[in-house]
Amino acid sequence: MHKTASLPIWSDHLYVELARADIALFKFILESCDNLAYLSVLDKYRAMIRLTFSPDAHETVERLLESLEGVVGIRAWFPIPHTKEPTFAP
Repeated sequence: MHKTASLPIWSDHLYVELARADIALFKFILESCDNLAYLSVLDKYRAMIRLTFSPDAHETVERLLESLEGVVGIRAWFPIPHTKEPTFAP
C-alpha cells in the first residue's frame, strides 16, 4: 500500500520591495532558476512585487532573496499569512 503525500492547496507568497530599475533583472533571475517563482508587479512606481511559489520552495526562495541582496536592490521582503482554510462546495 502506497502512502500518498498531501499536496499543498495554496501557493505561498512573499511581497518584495526592490529598486525599480531591477524589476526586469529580478524576473530574469527567477526564470533562470527553473521558474522557482513568478512575480507580479503590484506597484511599478514603488517597485513592490508579489512572488508566488510552491510552499515546498519557501526556504529556497528566501535563500535566493538573501543571496541577491548585493546584486538586486532589494529593500525588504515579507510573507503574507493565509487567513483562513479553504472551503469546498459539495
